[in-house]
Amino acid sequence: LAFEPKSAFLLELRKKFRRQFLADIKTRPPAYIVLVSRDIHPLDPVESSEQARRFTEFWNIVSSQYEPEITIGDMELYRRIPPVRQSGS
Repeated sequence: LAFEPKSAFLLELRKKFRRQFLADIKTRPPAYIVLVSRDIHPLDPVESSEQARRFTEFWNIVSSQYEPEITIGDMELYRRIPPVRQSGS
């Protein structure tokens, strides 16, 4: 979902996958989201946590509906905020 498309076809494919992913996460929000840091390798030189932050629509969901719970090694766990607290009540 975070790959950089090298062609118009891949750009459209990424858009399609992103739309489906966002629809799924909005319909069935997971209790936790895990982001991984320091997972850079030659085929993907940007760590996963940074890619998640660059995926603006996804990051908006994470930052508004989840809160950091714990970091374990290279993994950041975000827990879903109960809907009552999300609305500011």
